[in-house]
Amino acid sequence: MTNVKKFTAKVTALLLALSLALLSVPQVSFTVFADDDLGSVRVIVENTTFTEAVSGGEAPAWTGTKIDKWVSLDKTSSAMTCIKDAIESSGFTQKGADDGYISEIAGLAAFDGGSMSGWMGTLNDWFTNEGFTAYTVANGKLASGDEIRMQYTMDWGADLGSDWSGTDTSLKAISSDYGTLSPEFSAKTYNYTLTVPFGTKSINFRPTALNKNFKTVSKIGDKTLSLTKPTEIKDGDVITVTVGEGAAASTYKVTIKEGTRPAARFDSFALSAFSLDGWDNDAFDPEKLEYDVKIKSYSTSSFYINSGTKFNKDLLKCYAVYTDINGVAQRNEIKSGSFNSISNIPFGLTKLILELCYIDDESIKTQYVFNITRPYDYTAEIASTSGITLVPAGRELYATKYNGFAEGTVFRNDENGNVTEIAAEYDPYDRHKRRMPQLHSLCFGRHRQRCTYSQGQNRKRSFQSEGRRRIYRA
Repeated sequence: MTNVKKFTAKVTALLLALSLALLSVPQVSFTVFADDDLGSVRVIVENTTFTEAVSGGEAPAWTGTKIDKWVSLDKTSSAMTCIKDAIESSGFTQKGADDGYISEIAGLAAFDGGSMSGWMGTLNDWFTNEGFTAYTVANGKLASGDEIRMQYTMDWGADLGSDWSGTDTSLKAISSDYGTLSPEFSAKTYNYTLTVPFGTKSINFRPTALNKNFKTVSKIGDKTLSLTKPTEIKDGDVITVTVGEGAAASTYKVTIKEGTRPAARFDSFALSAFSLDGWDNDAFDPEKLEYDVKIKSYSTSSFYINSGTKFNKDLLKCYAVYTDINGVAQRNEIKSGSFNSISNIPFGLTKLILELCYIDDESIKTQYVFNITRPYDYTAEIASTSGITLVPAGRELYATKYNGFAEGTVFRNDENGNVTEIAAEYDPYDRHKRRMPQLHSLCFGRHRQRCTYSQGQNRKRSFQSEGRRRIYRA
């Protein structure tokens, strides 16, 4: 008994020591990683052949495209499991997928359309020479971007482009979402040029075999083109299309040619017209390069380009070029499809240039000229006894100086009122410089107005500017 107690005490002490040791070890978190992202395939289920009842039978359960969806791949995926997943995840039923042959989808079964009717499938527009269970991710015969299409046939596939006895490996058509094929396609013409618009970076290219029992493969160099994803291209690329295998195969070549660079143009253009006088956005013509625009009020100092202004932002950039009210040269970027504000527009006439240029070469550009007129502020009033006149009758720009001299400079005039020399520097905010000599003109005010004072000692003058009355004594 004593030995048992001693053994128990030793075990307890050992466990306690182990627990303390574990507490002193930093905690480690473990993450279970899912399978690598293997991409997805496109699954389409359609009936375009059995569209009405035949031979007195019943009408089809459904017509058209029933399913068109992307199915995620994993390491166990096959073409057959992808079809099953697409059907069942869309809320429909199927029969036969687990046995390797699908006989019914969403109530439309084999032989519903006659003795030669049923379901057939293509992988990348090819009626495979093995069952769909043989095309797997594991063996490399199924990959992300592949297209699986289940189609109902009325004639053992002949109505879908399958000819089991045929030997012709020609193409039936070549299509691309961009560009013009030259010469016009003919099954026995094997060399073509596809001219795409300038700046085209990718295309969806799709050749169609005359007999889809022969596999069609398109490549640029060693890269195989996908039917479901855009293919990156550049000027001079050659797409090689092979139909069939071995000596019986047919080969077509399509050379990519980039079209000429067009003049930079707006696709659409719109100004925010609420602050403008008489502007109509419908009057804008991309080929007309100069416009006259009037701002309604002197108090509006901004010019607004709204989100309706669009251009090809993959190829072009736009800049607003002008000189602002402070005499500072501006070159501000204008974003396509966004609201853009051009601020500090000067009084009077301003030339604003919208410069649309190519990103790869900004020297290639189009300039749209907007002659913007912003009215002067005529609200300045003279509130005085006599002898003060305002020349000109409106406010000049902030940066404008009277005869090249800054605000507060006093000039001596001749009998005709012409400046003869600088008499003094006048600062209304410095009490030591408030003495104003006779027969002088004063460059004064935020807008650089000229004020002429008549003779007379200690004659009281008052001047109203921007809502503040200022009184000076000469």
